[in-house]
Amino acid sequence: MIPSRRRQPESLPPRRRQVDQDTSSNLETESAAYRRNLTIRSPRHGTAAHPSQRQALHHLVNQRRRVGSLFVIVLGVSLMLFLLLTQFVAEATVTVPVADYSRSVAVEPYADTVREYYRERPIERFRFLLNEDSMTAYIVSEHPEVKAVEIAKVSDFVHAYFSVTLRQPVAGWQINTQDYYVDDLGVVFDDNFFGEPQVQIVDDSGITPEKGTSVASSRLLSFVGRLSAAAKSRGYVLESVMLPVGSTRQLEVKLAQVGSAIRVSVDRGAGEQMEDADRAWRYLQSKGRTPRYIDVRIPERAVYR
Repeated sequence: MIPSRRRQPESLPPRRRQVDQDTSSNLETESAAYRRNLTIRSPRHGTAAHPSQRQALHHLVNQRRRVGSLFVIVLGVSLMLFLLLTQFVAEATVTVPVADYSRSVAVEPYADTVREYYRERPIERFRFLLNEDSMTAYIVSEHPEVKAVEIAKVSDFVHAYFSVTLRQPVAGWQINTQDYYVDDLGVVFDDNFFGEPQVQIVDDSGITPEKGTSVASSRLLSFVGRLSAAAKSRGYVLESVMLPVGSTRQLEVKLAQVGSAIRVSVDRGAGEQMEDADRAWRYLQSKGRTPRYIDVRIPERAVYR
């Protein structure tokens, strides 16, 4: 009797030959090594220890960029420091323009004032930050005879020469043995380096010397200076100025080209009064009259006698 074979269940899969070695890891390694657009002869990607040619070239380009940027920054900073050094003023020397001075001018007090200004405002030692108007105002407050201050030249990187222009008086007044002067801008000062002005204010007001100081105020002297400039602009020369008897707010002036005295007021603009006086004098000349005085203290209404 032939024994019957036991039938295998149909649900079991057929047996397969067992593979001696597991090649899945090799397949994963080969697939990981695959890169798009690479051929068999294409170079493989390098590692950190052994970079590829492309990686080395890319690293070299980045290094060149960093070095170039650093060089540009260093060059820019050096150029900026050089420009700041050329604009810096460490030492100041004061000079005065050549003019017809009546006595020698000592410039050291002005140089000390300039240095004091720089000590209070060190940022203005750079010439492009210097405020010349502010410096002039500062020096004028200490030395009223100074008219303007400006940088004349720079001899080297840190040494600057300042030119100081002095005021030239157009009129003078002596009170209590003290001489006062005024220039064409109406600025009053007491230290005159030029000759004595031709116009001297004559005080006939009868006021005592103690009150005379208040009469010779900066406002009055400033008015005389502006009046002289206004007369010069119209072709006249101020010859004399007198304070009339019992008055401290009006003046009686004499012009070289006008035969009549002109009465003016300190409370009214000098230019306006000179314009009215010029118009009135031309009118009287056309009529052949030469009055003793012309009063222009009232606006647009000249009175003559």
